[in-house]
Amino acid sequence: MALRAAHESFLAETPRRRRGDVDVETAVAAAKLNDAQTLEDARAWLNSRERLAVLNDRALIAMLARLPNAAAQVNAAQCRIVGAVLGAASMAPGAGWGPD
Repeated sequence: MALRAAHESFLAETPRRRRGDVDVETAVAAAKLNDAQTLEDARAWLNSRERLAVLNDRALIAMLARLPNAAAQVNAAQCRIVGAVLGAASMAPGAGWGPD
């Protein structure tokens, strides 16, 4: 988080854009980040100009920071599966984990 805060401290305040004046790279980057489910999605989908747009926009940086990496998602899914299996096993009669 310290690196992110340092990076954001160097960003200039962006002036409000005029209505109808859309920066294409920023808009496309926002759409891609909105669709992304992992950091790997974002890395694969953003081109170099869109990545630059992300690095220059605090809101897009925040969107990127909220994305989990794929390994974390796999680990979380595995933990849920193991928890469900252990929970079911503890409820089985004679399993020795719960009341019989």
